[in-house]
Amino acid sequence: MNLTELRLLGFKSFVDPAKAPIEQGLTGVVGPNGCGKSNLLEAVRWVMGATSAKSMRATDMEDVIFSGSAGRPAREFAEVTVVLTQARGRAPAPFHNEDVLEVSRRIRRGLGSIYRINGKEVRAKDVQLLFADAATGANSPALVRQGQISELIAAKPQNRRRILEDAAGIAGLHARRHEADLKLKAAETNLTRLDEVLAEIEGQAASLRKQARQAERYRGLAQTLRETEALLLHRRWTEAREREAEAQGHLREAERAVATAAADASSAERAADAAREALGPLREEEMVAAAVLRRFEGVRVGLERDVAEADAVIARCDDDARRNRDEAERLEALKRDAEAALARLGSESAELGTGDAKQAQAALAAAEAARDAAAARRAEAEAKLEALTADAAARKARAQALSDAANAARARLERLNERKRALEAATKSLPADDALAQSLEAARASAAQAHDASAKLRAALAEAEAALRRAEAADEAAWAPYRAAESAFNALEAEVRGLDKLTPPDAGKFPPVLASIEVEPGYERALAAALGGDIEASTANEAPLRWAGADVPSSQLPAYAESLTRFVKAPAALAARLALVGVVEAKDGAKLAKSLTPGARLVSREGDLWRWDGFTRRADAPQPAAARLEHKNRLAAARAELKASEATLAKAKAAWEAAKAERQALDAKARGLRTDGPKLAAAEANAAREVERLEAEAARMSERRADIDAQSAALAAEIAEAQASASAASGAAGDAPIAGDDTALNAARAAVEAARLSAAEAAAAAQALVRDKAQRDARRAVVNAETTQWSARVADAGKRLAALSAELDAIEKRRDAAKAAPVEARGKLEALMDEAGAAEQRRVAASDRVAEAETAARAAADAARVAEQAHAGARERRAGAEAHMAGARARVEDVATQAREHANAAPEDLAKLAGAMMTGALAQAPIGDVERRLDRLKAERDAAGPVNLRAEEELTEAQERIDTLTREKDDVAQAVTKLRRAITTLNNEGRARLLKAFEQVDAHFAQLFATLFEGGQAALKLTESEDPLEAGLEIFAQPPGKRLTNLSLLSGGEQALTATALIFAVFLANPAPLCVLDEVDAPLDDANVDRFCRLLEEMKRLTTTRFIVITHNPVTMSRMDRLYGVTMPEQGMSQLVSVDLGRAQALAAE
Repeated sequence: MNLTELRLLGFKSFVDPAKAPIEQGLTGVVGPNGCGKSNLLEAVRWVMGATSAKSMRATDMEDVIFSGSAGRPAREFAEVTVVLTQARGRAPAPFHNEDVLEVSRRIRRGLGSIYRINGKEVRAKDVQLLFADAATGANSPALVRQGQISELIAAKPQNRRRILEDAAGIAGLHARRHEADLKLKAAETNLTRLDEVLAEIEGQAASLRKQARQAERYRGLAQTLRETEALLLHRRWTEAREREAEAQGHLREAERAVATAAADASSAERAADAAREALGPLREEEMVAAAVLRRFEGVRVGLERDVAEADAVIARCDDDARRNRDEAERLEALKRDAEAALARLGSESAELGTGDAKQAQAALAAAEAARDAAAARRAEAEAKLEALTADAAARKARAQALSDAANAARARLERLNERKRALEAATKSLPADDALAQSLEAARASAAQAHDASAKLRAALAEAEAALRRAEAADEAAWAPYRAAESAFNALEAEVRGLDKLTPPDAGKFPPVLASIEVEPGYERALAAALGGDIEASTANEAPLRWAGADVPSSQLPAYAESLTRFVKAPAALAARLALVGVVEAKDGAKLAKSLTPGARLVSREGDLWRWDGFTRRADAPQPAAARLEHKNRLAAARAELKASEATLAKAKAAWEAAKAERQALDAKARGLRTDGPKLAAAEANAAREVERLEAEAARMSERRADIDAQSAALAAEIAEAQASASAASGAAGDAPIAGDDTALNAARAAVEAARLSAAEAAAAAQALVRDKAQRDARRAVVNAETTQWSARVADAGKRLAALSAELDAIEKRRDAAKAAPVEARGKLEALMDEAGAAEQRRVAASDRVAEAETAARAAADAARVAEQAHAGARERRAGAEAHMAGARARVEDVATQAREHANAAPEDLAKLAGAMMTGALAQAPIGDVERRLDRLKAERDAAGPVNLRAEEELTEAQERIDTLTREKDDVAQAVTKLRRAITTLNNEGRARLLKAFEQVDAHFAQLFATLFEGGQAALKLTESEDPLEAGLEIFAQPPGKRLTNLSLLSGGEQALTATALIFAVFLANPAPLCVLDEVDAPLDDANVDRFCRLLEEMKRLTTTRFIVITHNPVTMSRMDRLYGVTMPEQGMSQLVSVDLGRAQALAAE
């Protein structure tokens, strides 16, 4: 494959399209410094897939785009194209059959790079592999930038190996191996991930199996629950219907009882009316006597209030204040009761409804008119009676006032005595001083005991924490050796695993004899040198390459040589070979080898070999068998060390676990003490509070006893004064005057009774018209009235509560007014008491007669009330029956609603839903048993917790996913196996090609070095690893007249020529299609430049590589076949001009 043309557009300083044909031979690029010559090399490397902006002498890859100049704006993109010919079979699959390829790379600001081959977009990796397979690329040593010769000289051996890879043509192979390694790691990661996912899904599947079983049990339980619920609802519905029929019978019986009770109540009411009519005249007479007495009483009250209340005002004021507070509490309770009553009355009013029959309303209006007329007549008679009664009351007032004064004095004396008894009871209820003192002393002892226990706990806790700190220190001290032993054990275990992996398995049809050999440490390389590749042969008789065994010869080893058999245990088939091998020091080997007998060999511990026939192999030659033997010995030693390390680890772990157990025990003890601390502190605080409480109780009892003593002394004085007042009031009441003639008063009373009788009859007539309906209307009116009353009570209670504070002030004022009562009122009170006595006797006689009549009236009223109560009871029973009937009907509806809501069926269909349970034992069991059975089933359902009813479906899905993932896992495992085989194949192929290239490059390097230096010798050497793919490349050179030495010890010019010889040796081994040398001849003098140019001409002759040489040296310019001049007509812009020197010389010769 050849690179025939380079095109640039907007790349760095080449703003305009530029085309540089790359022809066969030597092409020189000249121009002043800074004109953009090196941009051509960077363009080639960039189009080949360079990814490092630093290698482009830029900070960002977009810096390769022309950034503008004084006369030209910046470009938005840059593009470089190379034309490849003879590319058939080397391009990626879509272009495999195309002979000419145009590879381009374009970059736009902010959009990145796009690669194209023949106008079609491809990946960057495709382009990189294309050039790597052609022994070139962005990082190819054939593209030598400025300073790269110096970098090659100063490079590490590992980095120099890339030259050999280019020579072997395995740069692309290396990239493919790297890609395969990445794929292998990704596949192994996927395999691990698949294992994890499979384990997770299998765990989910196990859980789903359990859930599926739970779901199956749940469905059976749910079906039983539905049947039991249907049976229960059916039983309830049947029972509700039976109770409804029973309630209908009770309602009919209640209605009959109401009718009978109504008739009885009407008869009893008429008898009660007659008794009340007879009571009228007697009450009139009593009222006259009472009026007279009240007149005297009014005068007496006025006088006595000034005298008697002045003495008792303080006590009454105290009582009033107490009653004020009691009243406030009562009003609050009343308010709450009123609100409850209003709620109840509202419900009852709603049940009663309205009821407004027009006929009943008309009859009621007529009756009310008659009642109003009778009431007017009664009022007139009562007015006349009131006048007469006032006169009689004046006479009785005196007697009544004196009697009331005596009663008040006796009541006051009784109250004082009650207070005395209360004080005596309070004194007795006080606890004894001795008992309280003993309780206080016991509490103080408990507090002291709690304080001591708390102090002991704190001391124990401090001791436990100190021990815990010591145990933690011991734990940490034991942890360090344990971790060290564990780390050592893990390291040895990892080493054993690594060595196991490095050691090839012995299993096979013909295992090599190496597996049966045991060699002492340090003699592995000696044995590998002695046996060489023969160590891979087998001892099996069927093996194509085997050790058959031979007689041990009697060979005489040189002096100072020890037989290798002393250090090796091998099968008998190797005895003859090993007997002819002696171990000597490396410095003595060459000298002693001259005395070897035929077949004998000498080896050193370092791996040198001297044979009897003169063959010598140095220790630094690759010996894979030595590494395997060293691995084998190290594996045996590591296993022994691993066993000892395991014992050490067990011992250290036991010590650490013992320290850890002790620390955990002490930690648990400390935690227990810390837990008990708050409890003891709380007990100590409770004991202290109990002492304080008992001390306060003792002080309070002392104060209470002193207060009771003071009250008792004051009360004794009040009792003495009250006894004197009661004696004086009783004497005055006995001397009161008797009332006068009551004939006119009795006549007025008779007239009033007649008027009242007429009014009662009118009212009774009105009541008789609407009684049947009035019963309901009366109750409605009562409800409304009670509602109004309760509402008024709520409002009055609030007002009354607000006024209580003002009443307290009024009490104080009354106290002050009583103290200022006049003394002369006492004399008037004594005179009035005589007249009041007579009036009282008259009132008592009238009262006795009234009492007898009232007894009779009460008996009649009681009978009427009993009858009315019976009637009301009958109505209530009827209402109860109606409510029971409504409840039974509502119960039927409720059960029907429950059936529709819970069972989604009509009540008649519940028996069908219950199924076999309707004929089972549960159908005949008490309904309570059915309810308990249902509750147990619900509890079992609830106890089951959340149930996944889709578990079976999810289990099926999970199993399908497990099967899919298992198949994918098998596919990935097969892919991993294929990748491993592919990587092994690539490694084997790479090693073979690299070793072959090494031999070729080494030969070419020695030849080119001798050509450049006109003598001398040079060689390459693989170092640092026995694996060629991992080894480094070291350069040794011996210019004429000097000794063989490392490249780094040569002069600068010698280093440059040596490195150049190495680069050209690579060309000879695997010529790259293009070689760009950027000012490589800069450090060379004229003589060496001439040698360099001759070498270029020789390379042109031997290879098809096309050379581009960027130079400032006239000698080099003169040797070029053509020249490209790079000019900068404007600052920051480059242009190409070309001159074909070969054609120019031909024209000049003509």
